[in-house]
Amino acid sequence: MKLFLFFVIFIVLNSCFVSKNKLDTITVKGKIDIHKPLCGGMKPNEEMSNGFFEPYSNATFYVKTKMNNDKNLETILTFNTDESGFYEFNIKQGVYVVIHEDKTLSLEKYIEKYSQTTTPFLEYIGDDLAKEAYEKHDFSLTVTERKEFNHTYKSQCFVGLNPLLKYNGPYPK
Repeated sequence: MKLFLFFVIFIVLNSCFVSKNKLDTITVKGKIDIHKPLCGGMKPNEEMSNGFFEPYSNATFYVKTKMNNDKNLETILTFNTDESGFYEFNIKQGVYVVIHEDKTLSLEKYIEKYSQTTTPFLEYIGDDLAKEAYEKHDFSLTVTERKEFNHTYKSQCFVGLNPLLKYNGPYPK
């Protein structure tokens, strides 16, 4: 009987501890989009001239306590967006920075991945600006209560989301 009573008390106390830990976290959810500007072509109507949005689908992001490019250092969690760009996770109150998984590559691999030009009109921005882009977080989260955090990446004409290239060519008419 004593063993049974001990077991029941243990289960109750343990469930209270687990419940308290769940109460310490806040559900964070939102959507990540990509804004694509109109880059020339036929004469647009007013709606088209503002560009359009598409979801940042199936992407992996790192939530960190402060900016660094090390996967393991100050990383609280990683999350993925779904096909529609939505995400959801639980985290403690605090201020966090978020980076795309590509920023966890080494600087050399990051530059190698994003500095490749495919036309004579694309130009690499240079090592100093590349390092600056690499060391900058994508966005921040101030988590104090349950709410949605939406973020929009701004795409550039003819370069897309590539942070290390710029376009120096003619624009379509």
